Amino acid sequence: MRRNHNYKGGLRLKCTVCDKKFVTLKELHSHVNTVHFKIKPYKCSACNATFSHERSTKRQRHVCKPKQPSLHECQTCGKQFYKRADLEQHLHTHDEKPKFSCARCAGLFKHASSLKRHQKLRCSVKE
Repeated sequence: MRRNHNYKGGLRLKCTVCDKKFVTLKELHSHVNTVHFKIKPYKCSACNATFSHERSTKRQRHVCKPKQPSLHECQTCGKQFYKRADLEQHLHTHDEKPKFSCARCAGLFKHASSLKRHQKLRCSVKE
């Protein structure tokens, strides 16, 4: 924060801990609470992150990650997923044998997406 040092009263209030000077008592109290006492009274309403200044809760740099409950749990290994589709895809990792095969080279895959990637980029057998 820039200060106008031509201000009539000047920077006349001094922090007793670090000797930094301030124009207003409010600024001095804010400085002591946030810098020296590490008080963070402002909270993001979505993710409960805490901040020293209210303006910090509104910064674009604060990428909010709201806490969401994991709704779908794998009964085999306990891994949790937010989306049911992700759980269903994960369940293929527990299958004993792959369900998808390449028609060109007979390669076996547990996920349809793995088969598509293989056919597009890796399969050396051309139709």
